[in-house]
Amino acid sequence: MVILLSLTIGLFFFIVITIFLLRAGVSTKRVDVNAKMRPYMEQRNIQAAQPRRQVAGQFFEALLRVIHPIGSSIIRMPQAISMDQRMQQADLPFRGADFIVLMVLVGIVAGVVAAILFQNVFSGVLLGLMAMIASFFWLQIHIQQRRTAFGNQLGDALVMMANALRAGFSFNQTMSLVGREMSPPISTEFTKTIMEIQLGASTETAMENMGRRIPSKDLDLVVTAVLIQRQVGGNLSQILDTVAQTIMDRIRMKREIKALTAQGRLSGYILACLPFGFAGIILLIAPEFMMPLFTLTIGRILIGVGIFLDFIGLMIIRKLVNIEM
Repeated sequence: MVILLSLTIGLFFFIVITIFLLRAGVSTKRVDVNAKMRPYMEQRNIQAAQPRRQVAGQFFEALLRVIHPIGSSIIRMPQAISMDQRMQQADLPFRGADFIVLMVLVGIVAGVVAAILFQNVFSGVLLGLMAMIASFFWLQIHIQQRRTAFGNQLGDALVMMANALRAGFSFNQTMSLVGREMSPPISTEFTKTIMEIQLGASTETAMENMGRRIPSKDLDLVVTAVLIQRQVGGNLSQILDTVAQTIMDRIRMKREIKALTAQGRLSGYILACLPFGFAGIILLIAPEFMMPLFTLTIGRILIGVGIFLDFIGLMIIRKLVNIEM
């Protein structure tokens, strides 16, 4: 009975969400450079995703075939457009609408499994929502890691561009050189920028679009310097050298600050893990003392409050040791 009820609830949520997305998918047409680039970039993403798809096997291919039609119906939703920008920032072989559908499916599957295991519908709904939130957090972490890797490569890329300009290359040729010679993620972003220019966008617009795909103060500095040089003139190679040196100094200072605050971050992680460690030890030594927390309603409430407060404390410590530059 519990299994049937859980499956029914999961199917109900899936149908409701699907109908909502289908109804909200009707909107005005939006034609921009990204729409023109989509066939080229999707082909590139398919080629880049081949090793991952070979590892995932037929299940991944079948999953894409299931979510693609649903994603196509919501592709013009504001949420799907916003998620599509995150897909570009993460360089994942998905459309934003497809990832939204995938998040919903992950939440439904996790919720049904949790409801069956715990024989509690509320636990299934709660863990299903947590699975959806965890999927979004994973995406944000992946974007942040890619942004950090881009920032670490930016200084070397600017030095390469400055040297190429001195050798007689044009600005667009230097960007193509970075796209060919350097590794992702910076090669991917510079290739996208050159592709936008070849499809009719101005250099200024293409550079600004790259700045939106990679939100970074260092890249904003580069884009601003290049745009000012194109308007008022000047020695671009010297400007790029100066910006590259500034960015390298900023990266070196960030690493020094990170090393100095490592002890604080480690203390935060240890304090956050201590309650779970002690709970595990007590479960092994004297499980009868811990069982009321799992069997009684007040115990489960206390566990939820404790996890919430532990998370808040970890966020406060991270805020204290995270020095913005």
